[in-house]
Amino acid sequence: MSERESNEHVKPIAAEMLPNLRLRITFNNGEVRYLSKFSTVELFIQPLAYTWIGNEIEILEDGSIRLNDLHIPYHVIMEQSTSYLAEEKS
Repeated sequence: MSERESNEHVKPIAAEMLPNLRLRITFNNGEVRYLSKFSTVELFIQPLAYTWIGNEIEILEDGSIRLNDLHIPYHVIMEQSTSYLAEEKS
């Protein structure tokens, strides 16, 4: 079974914003992954922590996430999210 086929049954069930514009995503298999808008270097040089207040987060039927007006496709979530906050994917 390919990685893509095995991911087809893994869907987000909950999502929340963390400081520094990081999205914490919980999947139906119990896994928690993180998706960041900024790289570690960009976060390091910022003088203050970023956070969003009053987010509207919706998990769509296809597994994608709508965060306020931003649509995050399922494939982006699966390819760019990490299991640890310190990890980065290029």
